[in-house]
Amino acid sequence: MTQNENVAEHEAILASITEGLPNSIKVLPSTVPLERYTCIVHVFGFTEKPEYVGIAAFGTGRVFAGIEFVHWMLDRGKLMEIQFQECQKGDIILYFALGKVAHGGLVTANSRVVSKWGIGLLCEHEVYEIPAKYGEDVHYFQRPPYETVYDLFCQYAEDSGIVFAE
Repeated sequence: MTQNENVAEHEAILASITEGLPNSIKVLPSTVPLERYTCIVHVFGFTEKPEYVGIAAFGTGRVFAGIEFVHWMLDRGKLMEIQFQECQKGDIILYFALGKVAHGGLVTANSRVVSKWGIGLLCEHEVYEIPAKYGEDVHYFQRPPYETVYDLFCQYAEDSGIVFAE
């Protein structure tokens, strides 16, 4: 489903995949066109933020808030891991496959997850109600304030070769 480029077909594909299987997946409306953001952009609140879009659009989008950005933050100890029992609404859940981050979402008040699936749907779901390719190794992190994560993204962009005018 997540590899089908026709996003308009995703909801029907999801219904067909889950038909007859108990699940609690809810497709959520998106205020932004789905193709304009990813799971990580959603997690860090960058969706449609002009300051983020200005950097991500520079240099034909070679620097954006994706999996590489998450690994950059993890490698530098910029995300504080917490136990599931410590999770609060808005904290981050990261899914790992083969030792690498494959997906991210936000924990809701009732310990469910809101996440963006590939180029497609924004969904609310239980922790393991996700495409299998996202992995089963989950870790929880405190979500940094927007200003902090934006500053980190600027540092990441500089480390990736983006030069900011002084």
